[in-house]
Amino acid sequence: MKKRLFYFSVLVLSVFFVHPFEMKGQQTVKSTDNFEHFRQAKVLFDSNNFPAAQEEFRIYLKTLQGSPTLLVSERTLVEYYIAMCSIYSMRPEAEMQAVKFISDHPESPFSAKLVTEIGVFYYETGDWARAIKYLSNSAQTNLEHKYYLAISYYKSNLLKEALALFNLLKLESEVEFALPAAYYAGVMHFHLEKFEQAIEDFKLASSDPKYAAESPVWISSAYMKLNRYSDLITYVKPILADSAYGKSSANLAVIIAELQFQKQDYVNAAKSYAVVKEKSPQMLNRTRNFKYAFSLYKSKQLDEALLLLSKSSKGMDSLDQEIAKTKALILVDQQKWDLAYIALKEVASMPFNKELGDEAYLMYLSLLQQNQQWSILLKEIKEYQKRTPQNKHGELLVSMAIDALRKQASLSAIEDFILNFPTGKVKFQELYQSTCYQIASKAYEKQDDRRAITFYKKSLDFAVNREMAWYARYALAEMLAKSNKNSDAIKLYVPLLAETVLPTGSRELSQRIRLSLAHSFAYITMYDRSLQYFEEYVANKLDGRRSVEDLRNLAELSIAKGDIVAGLKYYDEAIQQNSPQSMALLERKATVLFNLRKFQESADAYQAYSVKFPNDPLADNMFYRSNVALSRLQKSEAYAAVIRNTSKFIQEKSTSNPLYAPFLLIRAQAYENSNQWFLASDDYVNIVRKFTTDSSAKEAIIGATELLKKAGRYTEAIELQHIYASQHGNDPSIAEQWFDICSEMFEQAKYKLVVPELVRLIQEFPSYSQSDALNYMLGVSTYHTKDFSNALIYLKRSLQGVGFANKARWIIALIYDEQKRSDLAISTLVDLKANMAYQDTLMISVQDKLKQLYSAQKKFDALNQLWLDLDVSDSLRKSQWAFEIGQHASDVNDVDLAKQWFEKAVKLNQDEIGAKAALAFAQSLAVQKEFKQSNEWLSSQFVQAESRYYHMPDALVGQAFLIMADNFVQLKNSAQAKVILQSILANSSDDAVKLLAKKKMEGIQ
Repeated sequence: MKKRLFYFSVLVLSVFFVHPFEMKGQQTVKSTDNFEHFRQAKVLFDSNNFPAAQEEFRIYLKTLQGSPTLLVSERTLVEYYIAMCSIYSMRPEAEMQAVKFISDHPESPFSAKLVTEIGVFYYETGDWARAIKYLSNSAQTNLEHKYYLAISYYKSNLLKEALALFNLLKLESEVEFALPAAYYAGVMHFHLEKFEQAIEDFKLASSDPKYAAESPVWISSAYMKLNRYSDLITYVKPILADSAYGKSSANLAVIIAELQFQKQDYVNAAKSYAVVKEKSPQMLNRTRNFKYAFSLYKSKQLDEALLLLSKSSKGMDSLDQEIAKTKALILVDQQKWDLAYIALKEVASMPFNKELGDEAYLMYLSLLQQNQQWSILLKEIKEYQKRTPQNKHGELLVSMAIDALRKQASLSAIEDFILNFPTGKVKFQELYQSTCYQIASKAYEKQDDRRAITFYKKSLDFAVNREMAWYARYALAEMLAKSNKNSDAIKLYVPLLAETVLPTGSRELSQRIRLSLAHSFAYITMYDRSLQYFEEYVANKLDGRRSVEDLRNLAELSIAKGDIVAGLKYYDEAIQQNSPQSMALLERKATVLFNLRKFQESADAYQAYSVKFPNDPLADNMFYRSNVALSRLQKSEAYAAVIRNTSKFIQEKSTSNPLYAPFLLIRAQAYENSNQWFLASDDYVNIVRKFTTDSSAKEAIIGATELLKKAGRYTEAIELQHIYASQHGNDPSIAEQWFDICSEMFEQAKYKLVVPELVRLIQEFPSYSQSDALNYMLGVSTYHTKDFSNALIYLKRSLQGVGFANKARWIIALIYDEQKRSDLAISTLVDLKANMAYQDTLMISVQDKLKQLYSAQKKFDALNQLWLDLDVSDSLRKSQWAFEIGQHASDVNDVDLAKQWFEKAVKLNQDEIGAKAALAFAQSLAVQKEFKQSNEWLSSQFVQAESRYYHMPDALVGQAFLIMADNFVQLKNSAQAKVILQSILANSSDDAVKLLAKKKMEGIQ
């Protein structure tokens, strides 16, 4: 455009170089001034200041119009310039001025020139519509204008018109226009998806250096569109190899790389992007750089891909989100979990592509799940849900949370999700239920019932899984039943059965519940209900058959219920099935009859067994039990039958038969019950001596011992005990039986015989439970045999026994007394008395013995204290003691003390003891020469009709009169003494008193 404007300016100036000089010659000064406007306008026009230039041209035009010598050609030229300035200034009136100029000057060469220049100007300024308007005519004859017109059509999106011109132009011989036209035709054919024509056009255009770099790119793209992959490679390969292509080869490499990337040929795509990076690295924009890295990642070149991606920007747009995702995928493939977690969370945090963010976060959660990071997974799930509460992945999150919670098995975590997680509540409740159920089941297997009960109950808090809830309730009932809380168990079983028997219930569980109900009712002895449920169980069996075991249970429950007839029928039905259990059933039937005390029927059943199965190993045993049942009848004829049966067995069988000794035992018992004691004793003794190791020897030794004791054969009984003990030393019953024999000998005071046996018993059974009793018996026995030293040893050993301590101390005290060790005897008795209950029968003996020992030692203070401890209600004993203590005081001439004790006895007793004490009191007064007081005392106690002892026998009352007579003698009143003595002789019924009175009378005379 600048070139054309310059040419146009020169043309115009050439005109003015002639005309101004002509004008100057006519009006030199004036013309020169006017021309200055033209010159100034021309300068402004050339400097592209078109508005200013137009103004100067108009001034100049007005100047010319005022001149009479104005030339038409000059005015035409100036008007032309004014029109051009409007055009170049793009003023609204420009086109109107141009049209007016052409209309005013149709013959002027400037009109055609103006039209041409206007069209080119509008082309060059991009006003395509006006360019088309003015170029349409000139293009018919001007090849250049045709090219401009084609371009204008193209720019105006009049593609059909443009393509028609370009198709003509590309065939022209002038390459200046043909090659660009071919390029544009190629572009248009490409966009019209006429790729074959486009390829031909671009191949033609590639001859122009201007399009040499760009045309291969278009050609390659067309091949891609045509899916002519091999042709594309063939075409591009030499171009890429030719270093002369430079940037264009990079463009082609981009195309190839893009195609390979699109077709997921990532290995070759990575190689093509590498070429781009080498030849034109600036073409690796962010998108291509990402595709290059992604291709490396898919080609397993992880480190290279990661290095390339790490140079990218962060967090700017959605591409950066894709980049971050790819980095995360690489870290995942490298199993760099911690870095991968961070990378995936970074992708998820980017706001550009929500779906990609969700995908990344879900992958992060999936990796946590894969790596069993349960706690972190649960935390992240909750945070994700809070962050995006309406996300579409709720079900997936619930599934992941369920898996993590199941693996973690934390009830508190499950409860947290139940309470706080907005979705999947039922699934979390079901997980809580199943987790509690599993914990409970494991505890149940380990017999940790308390823990099992707790968690079975917890599982029922959310009974989402109905069948699991049934089994939890069933397990709770089973544990109650196992702990013998059968009534409570039944309360759970019954409603549970009602639910499970429904068509929607569980047939298998219903059957189990029926069995459990049958067992529980049986345990609480409600056999009718037990039988009811067991019958229901049998009736609901799938095969409808009653097995042997079913019949046996029905029999047992019927019998327990009290329906013996039905029970025995069930047994018979089971036996008739001739199963391998028939023998056991027959034996059980016999046992049941035996337990029901139907001994005759039981004996018959046992007998039938031995007859029906004579070669069975249990035949002898059944025969034995048959005789046991007969024995239980306790009838003479039954005992006789037992004796016959057992005698036959004993005669026919060898002594090596394991039942030989039991048969001997049962025969011995039959003999004993038939009062044939000697025969019974012989069998018992025979068992103990010859079959000592047999279990029947235990009963035999008891029977033999009893019969031998009854016969007084203690020595033989002891001997048998020794024989039995030699084989059963660890049998506690041996010591018991031995002890019983020794006890009986002890009770019969066979002290010399029992001492050695007791010593041996202690030696052989040092830890015998009744060792205190043994030591006591030994102590007492050795005491009676005057072996005081050993007696003290044994008795002191027995002090630990509560039942023998007091008795042992008593005997110890007696031994000390025998040994003249009075102080030890007294201290032992005092200690015994202090630690003995007052009601103890031994208390009186202890008190009496202490009184004896204190009296011997004249310990009157101790006697007084001992007397005070006597039972207050026992006035007879207290008076007796007072009288005796008074006598002891008299013996030591302590008359005052004696009087005190005699007076106590008188106050306590109105009978003989009191009377004797009163007489002793009177004699004590006489000893003190208080004869008058003595007679007054006797008169008040014996003589007066209302006196205390007036009613006593003549023997005592007579002694009172004798003492009075003696007192009168001492008072020198012989006459009164004789009167008293004569009264005795005349009135007393006691001969001894009369004799004494007679002698005293003779003495006075």
